Amino acid sequence: MSIAALQKDFERLAKKQRTARCSRNEKLDSLLQELERAKEEIEAQDEIMDEDGTKGDAQDGAAGSVQAVVEQLESSVKAANIGETLAAENKELCYLITKFGKAVDRQMPPDLERAIKPVPIDSKLLNQVIVEHFLRSGRIDLAKHLATEAEVDLPEEKVAPYAALVSILDAIKSRELGQAREWAAQYAGPLAHRNSPLPFRLARMHFLQLVEGGKVEEAIAFARASFPKFAAQHLLEVQKLMGTLVYAKRLPGSPYETLFEPEAWESVGRLFRRESCEVLGLAHDLPLAVSVHAGVRALPSLLKFATVMHAKMGDWHARGGSTSLAVEVELGQECRFHSVFVCPVSREQACKENRPMMMQCGHVLCELSLRKLSRGGGRESRFKCPYCPAEVSLATSIRLYL
Repeated sequence: MSIAALQKDFERLAKKQRTARCSRNEKLDSLLQELERAKEEIEAQDEIMDEDGTKGDAQDGAAGSVQAVVEQLESSVKAANIGETLAAENKELCYLITKFGKAVDRQMPPDLERAIKPVPIDSKLLNQVIVEHFLRSGRIDLAKHLATEAEVDLPEEKVAPYAALVSILDAIKSRELGQAREWAAQYAGPLAHRNSPLPFRLARMHFLQLVEGGKVEEAIAFARASFPKFAAQHLLEVQKLMGTLVYAKRLPGSPYETLFEPEAWESVGRLFRRESCEVLGLAHDLPLAVSVHAGVRALPSLLKFATVMHAKMGDWHARGGSTSLAVEVELGQECRFHSVFVCPVSREQACKENRPMMMQCGHVLCELSLRKLSRGGGRESRFKCPYCPAEVSLATSIRLYL
């Protein structure tokens, strides 16, 4: 719900409150008028009794009239049903106020301390991570300033590779491939060992750039010099590139028009970033950005879990609760860097000490879960699979390697 929707709810609540107040005042005024009328009639009967003195018949008649007035008042109050009507309106208004209060609470910043347990942080290490993040993201000057103020050791030889990568990526964005091709030639050995497509993609983009600029002779000369070494793996693509020479002067609307779209340069930039990080031993994505992204994605689930635990158990950490519980959080495909297995019984992630085991029926559990199911009966002890009727044992289960 947005603030605008919250404002509309408040306006509806205020209108309902004004309507309820007007209705309540009208009903109370009506009741007050009935009481005033009854009072006047009773006072009139008292005056009649005073004037008639001690005459018995007159007193009896006046007393009967007073009783009739009281009965009529009681009948009018019951017919108006003011008490129940006011109670119902007040109940509805209280419900709307409570509902609006909850909506306001949802808009307010939650108490993150419930979901986040304070842990000791090495400020020097944190500053170093931030400096490296700035280096990786191309903010070299900012990284140097932070390193100076935070007293983080940042030698120039450590800055140079990052600065070179940033410069090359900026050049690719400007459609200049000279620096990128020089870098690929410098690291030709590691790229070849990885069977990287980067050298061919750079040569391909340079050839297309020459063709698009109308430099057909230079494109042919470049193709004769560069493409033979790529023919074994990229023969079909090389043949397709040669076909662009036929349409060099009329590329728009040609069968090869898609080769010259701007997305091709973006693709080359992403490929260079990935391959250069692999060669230099760096992560593809910025580690700090991935950590923040994962934390933001996981925080709602953790906060909901902590809120439920707090409502049921209070401060469960202070009461001796476990410092960690298995909570499944979906972070999306972008945060999946390797295969993982979570035991469906214990909800714990497999590790070296608790490897996944495939039973004879094909279902997979962690080793510790299998030992618990065997109830201490040893590796040969047979027990029923929790997901099918098959009888299995730890001895006949196969260890899986992720």
